[in-house]
Amino acid sequence: MRKILFIGILLFTIVNSFAQNSKDSIEIRSGFSTTFRQNGKLLTPKQMLDVTLLNSQAHEEMVYAKTNLDVGNVFAFCGGFCLGWPVGTYLGGGKPNWNIALAGLGFIVFSIPFSSAYIRHAKNAAIIYNSGLKRTSFNSINIQYGLTSDGIGITLKF
Repeated sequence: MRKILFIGILLFTIVNSFAQNSKDSIEIRSGFSTTFRQNGKLLTPKQMLDVTLLNSQAHEEMVYAKTNLDVGNVFAFCGGFCLGWPVGTYLGGGKPNWNIALAGLGFIVFSIPFSSAYIRHAKNAAIIYNSGLKRTSFNSINIQYGLTSDGIGITLKF
């Protein structure tokens, strides 16, 4: 009876034990846009810089990513302004200068490689950060049911 009680308590308290909490790691979610989450909260690029401070290699990669993001945002903002001004003039009934709109489109196209470089380097920073998290000696406890050398039972593997 005591063995069954002990096994029951053991099963309810220990299923899988990980020292690296999934809430400590950075989640990468790709879709229409790539987002980074930690503890269920969305991380901004500035917050990613702060989180990766503990791992110098991940922080260096994130600094490079943030630089690409900032440069790309400058070009995208200038392109959006240059494209939006003639469109607004046209919608307002004026005579727009479409050469400015073409220049704006060129700025926007020029910002795309910076945006993709940001995503690539930010993903690398998150992967480096996650791989650098320390785990204790109990990485996982595996419980298996089935035949043992003494008959039917439960096997624990650390």
